[in-house]
Amino acid sequence: MNQKTEPRSPVGTSERKSEFTPGFVRWMVTLTILTLAFVFLNNFVFVRFGLPEITPIPWATAGGLIVKQGLTLFSGGTPEVPSLAIRLGILFGLLLAFVLGPTAFFFSWRKLTLERQEGAVRPANIGFILGGVVLLFYVLSVGLGSIVQHKSFVSMQSAQELGGNRDGIIAGLSRVSLDAYQYKILPRSMGGGGGSYSGYDIPEPLRKSDAGTVQIVSVSDSAITLSGTSARYTGASMKAVYGPNGTMTGPFEFQGVFR
Repeated sequence: MNQKTEPRSPVGTSERKSEFTPGFVRWMVTLTILTLAFVFLNNFVFVRFGLPEITPIPWATAGGLIVKQGLTLFSGGTPEVPSLAIRLGILFGLLLAFVLGPTAFFFSWRKLTLERQEGAVRPANIGFILGGVVLLFYVLSVGLGSIVQHKSFVSMQSAQELGGNRDGIIAGLSRVSLDAYQYKILPRSMGGGGGSYSGYDIPEPLRKSDAGTVQIVSVSDSAITLSGTSARYTGASMKAVYGPNGTMTGPFEFQGVFR
């Protein structure tokens, strides 16, 4: 016996249900208000009354405290013990990042996947959204922090290499200036300048080093001008003038990346 089935008529545009149900919109507005309230309490109320505030990136705060205490100990002082509010804030931040956020997200996700109930207003939806926001925040903060940290490390390493090269050339200029002054005060009968820098020539062992090359720019009876050129950075150099006492008569003149 054949049963006649009537084809279902297409649903009109006016009869289609919107994905954004009134309940879903209400919950989104509620979550937004709660988030803004949490930010306000954490940044203003908790700080004002000395209450524990949740640290957004607790490991960075803890690392900063350790560095601060290390510098204090290195300077010979007594490190200050963090307050209870700071320690509780770090603890709450760690619990939120590694326990509460992932637990709410994955358990709510599992519940939504297994039950597949209709309706947007459910505790599982709230846990899924809140946990997802927490996880997304920490994933982005850690990812961006890693990129910034890598760039900062590369920049700091480059600055240290540049500073080391510059210090090496300054040390080379100092050695040459000392040798030139010894030549100046040495009598002519002993191969010196007899009170004058004139006739001085840089010895070969002092002329070149791993940092760069030192050469004489100008020389007179009472002053000698030396220049140091970097062996690593093209166009980087410095110049210094040394007076009758063997000391500098002015600051270094830097060129290139040494500026």
